[in-house]
Amino acid sequence: MLKQRLITALILLPLALYCVFGLALEWFAAVITVVMIGAAWEWSPIMGLKRP
Repeated sequence: MLKQRLITALILLPLALYCVFGLALEWFAAVITVVMIGAAWEWSPIMGLKRP
Protein backbone atom coordinates (compact mmCIF):
# COMPACT_ATOMS: atom_id res chain seq x y z
CA MET A 1 0.00 0.00 0.00
CA LEU A 2 2.83 2.40 0.83
CA LYS A 3 4.52 1.62 -2.49
CA GLN A 4 1.33 2.49 -4.39
CA ARG A 5 0.96 5.78 -2.50
CA LEU A 6 4.56 6.72 -3.19
CA ILE A 7 4.20 5.99 -6.90
CA THR A 8 1.00 8.04 -7.01
CA ALA A 9 2.71 10.93 -5.22
CA LEU A 10 5.67 10.81 -7.62
CA ILE A 11 3.29 11.05 -10.56
CA LEU A 12 0.97 13.72 -9.15
CA LEU A 13 3.58 16.03 -7.59
CA PRO A 14 5.08 17.26 -10.88
CA LEU A 15 1.59 17.57 -12.36
CA ALA A 16 0.37 19.65 -9.41
CA LEU A 17 3.46 21.87 -9.47
CA TYR A 18 3.03 22.45 -13.19
CA CYS A 19 -0.62 23.40 -12.67
CA VAL A 20 0.23 25.86 -9.92
CA PHE A 21 3.26 27.50 -11.53
CA GLY A 22 2.92 26.83 -15.26
CA LEU A 23 -0.69 27.40 -16.21
CA ALA A 24 -2.37 30.70 -16.90
CA LEU A 25 -4.92 31.76 -14.30
CA GLU A 26 -7.91 30.80 -16.46
CA TRP A 27 -6.58 27.29 -17.10
CA PHE A 28 -5.64 26.84 -13.46
CA ALA A 29 -9.18 27.82 -12.45
CA ALA A 30 -10.58 25.30 -14.94
CA VAL A 31 -8.39 22.49 -13.58
CA ILE A 32 -9.31 23.30 -9.98
CA THR A 33 -13.00 23.42 -10.94
CA VAL A 34 -12.81 19.93 -12.47
CA VAL A 35 -11.01 18.60 -9.39
CA MET A 36 -13.58 20.15 -7.05
CA ILE A 37 -16.52 18.76 -9.07
CA GLY A 38 -14.96 15.30 -8.90
CA ALA A 39 -14.43 15.62 -5.15
CA ALA A 40 -18.01 16.78 -4.63
CA TRP A 41 -19.31 13.86 -6.68
CA GLU A 42 -17.22 11.43 -4.63
CA TRP A 43 -18.18 12.87 -1.25
CA SER A 44 -21.89 13.53 -1.87
CA PRO A 45 -23.02 9.97 -0.98
CA ILE A 46 -21.15 10.24 2.33
CA MET A 47 -23.15 13.40 3.12
CA GLY A 48 -26.39 11.56 2.39
CA LEU A 49 -27.29 13.17 -0.93
CA LYS A 50 -29.22 10.75 -3.13
CA ARG A 51 -30.03 12.72 -6.31
CA PRO A 52 -28.06 15.22 -8.38
